[in-house]
Amino acid sequence: MAVLINEQIKADEVVLTGLAGEKLGVVSKSEALAMARSKGVDLVCTSLMSSPPPCSLVAKGKGKAIAQKEAAASKTNVGRTAKTAAKKRSRSFASLLILRSMIRHEAASGRQTSAFRQTGAVGR
Repeated sequence: MAVLINEQIKADEVVLTGLAGEKLGVVSKSEALAMARSKGVDLVCTSLMSSPPPCSLVAKGKGKAIAQKEAAASKTNVGRTAKTAAKKRSRSFASLLILRSMIRHEAASGRQTSAFRQTGAVGR
């Protein structure tokens, strides 16, 4: 997720939230930037998924910290999802190996028990 600060914001209109969290409504980007400059704060947009995008007035320099925090969180989430997917793959592969050995064992003994019937496999 990208965090845009001040002039990086491309939208013509934004949904603005003030310093204390008060909703200021839909305003033009130029008006929001003028308000930010007059108060000595940054205009920060954290979500690009809605139209107009929600933006907030935050203390100078805090916008950059928010951007860095978002970037670090996204890197962490990417690493976690990759690890989770690898675990799922290894678990499913291990379960297939176990099932295959059960089927071979059942086929060798001449029995057709639950694992054999579930797969419909023919012993080889």
